[in-house]
Amino acid sequence: HGHTIGLEFKAEPNQILTGGRAMAIAKDGYFLTAAHCLDSPINYLVYFDGETIRLEIPRMVSKCDDIAVIRLNVQSPDFFTLAQAGEIHQNPLVFTVGNSETKEISENHVLQQEICLAGKVQSIHSQANGIKKILSDLPVRNGDSGGGVADENGRLLGIHSGTDFIKKSPIAVALHPDLNWVARVITQDRLSSVLEPPATFQSVIDNQAKAPILFIKFD
Repeated sequence: HGHTIGLEFKAEPNQILTGGRAMAIAKDGYFLTAAHCLDSPINYLVYFDGETIRLEIPRMVSKCDDIAVIRLNVQSPDFFTLAQAGEIHQNPLVFTVGNSETKEISENHVLQQEICLAGKVQSIHSQANGIKKILSDLPVRNGDSGGGVADENGRLLGIHSGTDFIKKSPIAVALHPDLNWVARVITQDRLSSVLEPPATFQSVIDNQAKAPILFIKFD
């Protein structure tokens, strides 16, 4: 609580910095995120290892629809339990953590705060691939993709995927994965050959140019 993380990026011409989220679902470094959050050639994941904040490049394990399982070769001290499909109901309260409006501090410094959001499930739709589409009135925004939607007991109901419009009103879309698929791809990955060591982020410092800095504040 009360921590602020500063991430420094070397400015590249004609490039846009995008962000998303990922949710730990196993102690040995498996995360769920929205697959479209991995569209960039290189993606970095900021995570807490129980002692400090770290930044590394995750490895793609598998994806289905807009849900992706990714892996860091780390131990996750805390992780979410995925709810069973039958535990998702219409109208109960759901929660997520989203982004505040980005605030410009100076020419090369912006601040983005983490905020807690609450809403209610409006409807649930089953898809042929075993994924359930959860529509809610959570007030999410760009950058919240990949974040978890949890119930009052802290169970992970789904991963935020985007926003639809119903009668011109925005509605948040979260995806609940096929739990058999999640278990299968993680089991296969654990049994696979020795994993390549993950690439660790190295700061790029350019003393000849100002680097944009994004500050993320956790209250």
